[in-house]
Amino acid sequence: MKKFIKAKILLIILIFCSCSGQTPENSNRANLVLLTNDWSLNETNFSINTEKGDWLESSEYLDINDTFSADTVARSFKENEAWFLDRHNHSVSKIRFSKNGSPQMVSKWTLEDSPNPHDVWLHNQILYITQYENESLIMLDEENGQKITEINLSNGELSSCAQNDGKSEMDQIFMKNNKIYISMQCLDTTGSWNPVTEGKLAVLDTNTNSISEIITLNDCFNPVDASEGPSGNYLYFSCVNNYEGGNDGSIIKMNYANHSIQKIADESLFGGDIGGITIKNDENIFVTVTAPDWSHTWVSKVNINENQAETIHQKNTPWHNRIAFKNETLWLIGNEGLYSISDCGLFCTDEQLIKSSSKSAQLLFWLGDPMFGGGGH
Repeated sequence: MKKFIKAKILLIILIFCSCSGQTPENSNRANLVLLTNDWSLNETNFSINTEKGDWLESSEYLDINDTFSADTVARSFKENEAWFLDRHNHSVSKIRFSKNGSPQMVSKWTLEDSPNPHDVWLHNQILYITQYENESLIMLDEENGQKITEINLSNGELSSCAQNDGKSEMDQIFMKNNKIYISMQCLDTTGSWNPVTEGKLAVLDTNTNSISEIITLNDCFNPVDASEGPSGNYLYFSCVNNYEGGNDGSIIKMNYANHSIQKIADESLFGGDIGGITIKNDENIFVTVTAPDWSHTWVSKVNINENQAETIHQKNTPWHNRIAFKNETLWLIGNEGLYSISDCGLFCTDEQLIKSSSKSAQLLFWLGDPMFGGGGH
C-alpha cells in the first residue's frame, strides 16, 4: 500500500511539472512589430508589441552598429524570428526575439553589386530575395548566407519588361502550393519611371528552383502592392500606373488555380493614386489613396459588387503607407503611428490609436505570419 501511495504521489508530481512547463510564467513573447523610419537620419527602428500588451523599443536592445536605414522592410516565417531587408545598405538580417519579446540580431549579410533587395521569402531553408536594381532573383542558404544560385528575370520572355534599363524591377514575393510568385513592375528607371509594359509575375517551382511560367498581369501597369485574400484563392494587386492623379490605374486579382486575371476596379473610383492594399473578403477591399497634389493620403473601402468606394480614414501623411486586415480588424499605418478599426462591416467604426509615434510608421507585420510585411511600393 505504501509503495502504491508513493507511486501515485510521484505520478501527480510528474504530471504537474509537465503541465506547468508548457506555460512559463515569465513568457511574454513578441507578437506584432511596427517599423518606423526617420528619413532625415536615414534610420529605421521598430516597436514590439508582446502577448501581454507591452511595447518594447528596438533601440533599447540593438547595438548602434545593427541599426537599419530608413528604407527597410521585413517578413516573419517563425514565431520568434523575422528577416529584415535594408534596401539602402543592401543587406539581409535575421532578428530573433526572446521569450520576453526583446530582439537580438543573429545574422547579417551584405549583398553584392548594390542590388536594392525588395522582398524575401523563406522555404526549405532557402531565402528567395528579389533585387530591384539587379536582373536576377537570388537564393541564399538561411544558415550561412552563401549564395545557392540565381535566376535571371530580365531576359527571354521578360525582355520587354526589362527594356530601356535592363531590369524588370522585381518586387514582391508570395508562395502558394509549392510555387513562388514574383511580381515585376516593368518600369523605365532611366528617366520617366513610367511602365513600359503591363506588370509580370514569374512563377518559380520550388521542387526544381526553376521558372515554370511567366504571367502577364493584364490591365495592371506598375503593380505597387499585393495581398492574398482570406479564402486563399486569389492574389490581389494594386496597380498605380503613372502616378498621374488617379485616372490610369486599376485593381486586379489572379486566380491561383488557373492563373487567370480579372480587373475588379478602376483607379478613377478613388480620386487619387492607389497604393497599399489589403483584403477583408472577396467583396470588400481596402486601399490607401494619395491625393493628386500629394498633400495627404486616405484609406478607402471598396465594395467590388457595387463598384462603390468610401473614405474611412484620413491620414496625415503625403505618401502611401501600409494597411492590413487581420483578426477582423483593419490596421492603418501613417505618420501618427498605428491605428486599428475593429468594426468594418457596413460602416467602419471604433477607431483607436494603438501606438503613437513621432516618426513615420512604415510597415507592420505579425511574427509567424509571412502574409504581412514584405516588399511593395
